[in-house]
Amino acid sequence: GAQKHLARSAVLAVWGGLVPDDSAARS
Repeated sequence: GAQKHLARSAVLAVWGGLVPDDSAARS
């Protein structure tokens, strides 16, 4: 549902902020 989607978005946002280079490489 929407709550799960928001939670995932938040995790991705935080993860992207912590390791942007790694995230880009994995994309």
